[in-house]
Amino acid sequence: MRELNEEQLNALLAVSRQRMAMFDESLKFVNVDAAFEAMLGYAPGELQGQLVEVMIHPSDWQRVRERIRRRFKGEEQISRYVFLGRRKDGSEVHISTVSSLVNLEGHRVTLAVCEDISSLMQHERRRLAQDERLPETGVSVIHALAHMSNLRDPYTGRHEMRVGILAAAIGEEMRLGAVVCAMLNICGSVHDIGKIAVPIDILSRPGKLSAAEYEVVKAHAEHSYQILNRINLPEPTAIVAHQHHERIDGSGYPQGLKGDDIILESRIMAVADVVETMASHRPYRAGLGIDAALAEITAKAGQCYDGEVATACVRLFRERKFVIPPAV
Repeated sequence: MRELNEEQLNALLAVSRQRMAMFDESLKFVNVDAAFEAMLGYAPGELQGQLVEVMIHPSDWQRVRERIRRRFKGEEQISRYVFLGRRKDGSEVHISTVSSLVNLEGHRVTLAVCEDISSLMQHERRRLAQDERLPETGVSVIHALAHMSNLRDPYTGRHEMRVGILAAAIGEEMRLGAVVCAMLNICGSVHDIGKIAVPIDILSRPGKLSAAEYEVVKAHAEHSYQILNRINLPEPTAIVAHQHHERIDGSGYPQGLKGDDIILESRIMAVADVVETMASHRPYRAGLGIDAALAEITAKAGQCYDGEVATACVRLFRERKFVIPPAV
């Protein structure tokens, strides 16, 4: 845990271009910079000593409160998420935050760096509204590609169908909206279309693949992107297929992307893909079960997998009793 004294804190707030605030375990603000207060419509010093809850929209308070609880218990070193905030006048504001636990002169406090992303959210809603309905030809192409994948390799076809359903359910758990969730289902149904370029004996072979064979399998993400990018489908269908094996720490493929360079839909697809793959039977091995799959994404949350996505997925199965449809 990082140590700060009052002088260091004031220097940090003075030079930072970010909107920063600190609050303790009583959930009261102990230090707030003027830019943070201005973002929420408060005068300088007005938030000092107030409860954090005043800036959180009631509909999002329980979720944010849980993230704060986990941070103070040491279950999360750094929290990064978006929440619905509330300005002094009661109006809504979408806020992106990166929060961490620090030691301020012997007291544990959360240091939150925040940004108003309301304009970005509005832009995204307008973009999604334009894509709300796929053209009829687009739907037909998606169905044709999914059917082709299933004919060539039924295991891959069923896997894609199940991953799409799970990804959409995770999106719903994250409250991303009907349009985004529908697109997640579509993206999942064709995310492995590039496996048509992988010899079937490699896809279904039991035992460990050679290094050369594994490279052939890994190429399917690039093949998927090249296929889908040539079709007039709404974003981010091709991008998700390209990125669904990328990992937060840069250990994935094919581009070795890190963190926010991987779009949210791809981070959701990565979790859905791993969970379905581990939980389900394959021609070359028995399924490991949902418990093992959830343990995998929990253990590597924030490292390989997006922490918020992993948490939503676990909650979906543990609390909502979600069941992946059978592979029939």
